[in-house]
Amino acid sequence: MTVVVTGATGFIGSHVVRALRRRGVRVRAVVRSATRGLEPEPDLEMVTVPDVGAPVRWSPILEGVDGVVHLAGRAHVLGEMSSDDVDLYRRTNVVGTRQLADAAARAGVKKFVFVSSSRAMGAYTAPSEAWSEDSPCRPDDVYGRTKLQAEQALEAIVAETGLNTIILRPPLVYGPGVGANMLELFRLIERGMPLPLGMVRNRRSLLYVGNLTDAIIHALESPSATSAKFLVSDGDSVSTAELARRIAAALRRPARVWSIPPALLRAAARIGDALERSVGTALPITTANVDRLTQSLVLDTGRIRADLGWRPPYDLEAGLRETAAWYLDTRAGAGIGPNELLDRPPVVREPMFKRPFDLCLSCVGLLLSAPLWAVIAASIWLEDGRPIFFRQPRIGRFGRMFRVLKFRSMFQNPADEEVQARRGDPRITRTGRLLRRTGLDELPQLWNILLGQMSFVGPRPQPEKERVSLGGVEQDVYIRDVPGYALRHLLRPGLTGPTQLFAPRAVPHRYKFKYDLVYVRKMAAAASRASLFGDLRMLVYDLSLVVRSVWIAVHARREV
Repeated sequence: MTVVVTGATGFIGSHVVRALRRRGVRVRAVVRSATRGLEPEPDLEMVTVPDVGAPVRWSPILEGVDGVVHLAGRAHVLGEMSSDDVDLYRRTNVVGTRQLADAAARAGVKKFVFVSSSRAMGAYTAPSEAWSEDSPCRPDDVYGRTKLQAEQALEAIVAETGLNTIILRPPLVYGPGVGANMLELFRLIERGMPLPLGMVRNRRSLLYVGNLTDAIIHALESPSATSAKFLVSDGDSVSTAELARRIAAALRRPARVWSIPPALLRAAARIGDALERSVGTALPITTANVDRLTQSLVLDTGRIRADLGWRPPYDLEAGLRETAAWYLDTRAGAGIGPNELLDRPPVVREPMFKRPFDLCLSCVGLLLSAPLWAVIAASIWLEDGRPIFFRQPRIGRFGRMFRVLKFRSMFQNPADEEVQARRGDPRITRTGRLLRRTGLDELPQLWNILLGQMSFVGPRPQPEKERVSLGGVEQDVYIRDVPGYALRHLLRPGLTGPTQLFAPRAVPHRYKFKYDLVYVRKMAAAASRASLFGDLRMLVYDLSLVVRSVWIAVHARREV
């Protein structure tokens, strides 16, 4: 049996590939770029498809294939999105899925498994309500809408060609290799941070990645699996407070869950919403974030149990134990050698002094520099009017997007897209030239540091994409496609760091991350030997980089 797996190096895809190979299935792995995370072997063939949403010659890839597991897609991200981002969602999630299914039908593929999302139905249910496959779909964001549109495109292809298609709708998936919010929750609980969730009475369905992998393989192999869609979960529905307690038990840490009335959380969230609108920077306490912690999402998985006879092999406790074991093994890079760092990034623990250092220094810096802010703002306004600040989307820790704050140094609307400034750039104002020479254009990033989006020292805040000329054609290159780039997501981006100090300004964004590896490896090495002395040594190293940056700014040696 030969199976094509798209998104084969992703969180879910890597588990599916391993499970299929253990069952003796020959896997044809479709990846965005050749990485060292997968190496061709007798039962594993790698095929590079940089963009599944672009025109792709699928016929040679699907030749002799029995089944397809389609996992590649634009993942759910938080925050604001531009029209380009919305188009990217549609092209990847809808057009890419339609093109692959059309090609699979023409190639005579026997089974097509598409992993959609419960977000195709919406974001939340009432605590006493459970969605079934027949519940109405009301997606509330572009991710959910494009997943639903992809399902509808597949249903049209099924009606036209008879392609046997199984659609799976999972909720939040967790397990070894998980990132984003679930990884952050593990980190907070492991560090003993109190969580104000004790009075939250919601219910959440979750899905362990091992259960999702088993459901995918069951759909591929079961003769009774004919074209249909199924909700899939672990079966248990727990409150966010109970989830935190179970994670703490899996980590063998005390659960610090404080009983704060949800009404107070929502009131704080409304204040956060107002502040976010006024400053234009994402805050951790907003209505959207509080809703994710307090609202319910319950799925009824009776249909897949009845129609396919599928039962999740892991319960919630077992899944959390496996995830906790992975987290504890990898948080400090245990057992990972230098050559393996790019293949399997560790979960790097921040030194205990790093965040307090950032908080104290950013507060002092904001207070002391307040008069300077007024002078700079007046200079920008007198030369070119408002706005005073310039906000740019950047990739933060765990891949979260945030908006970095800077003093505007260019004339208004210099270009429709972000283009890296060069020495003598005519778009730079006179005030901006001075700000760039001294580094004062980045002074407002003290606010990003105070909010926890950045640190004083860390990898350079990178954009999600940059416009480059390839073969004489202008096109967008997404930084996430650079092999090994996920390493940067282990740490908060920094106001200063090896890249900011030593990388030439003319170096493209997609290459600057290599300078960041110096700092990431240093942090990973320190975390693998966690000790008070090691944390102090990293604090001294960070302080030395901050002092060097100040010295450079004072002597105005930065290029413009």
